[in-house]
Amino acid sequence: MSGYLYPLELLPEGLQKVVIYLPFRAITGTPTEMASGLLSSTEIFFGLALQVFWLLVALILARRLWKRGLESYEAFGS
Repeated sequence: MSGYLYPLELLPEGLQKVVIYLPFRAITGTPTEMASGLLSSTEIFFGLALQVFWLLVALILARRLWKRGLESYEAFGS
């Protein structure tokens, strides 16, 4: 859903507005469009902010899952 396997322009307008905020677009779409010079400075800032947001979401989720895994971990002999 980043727009490179299936063009986002072919999606309905409401779905396009949702897909733009998904992490797949931030991971593949933003860097490619930045390198191609297709983005304005405002769009670059928004794209980088979106990448930071999804990075924080992933880190928080990873910490919670790790902590939960350690709480339920049982080793033989302990």
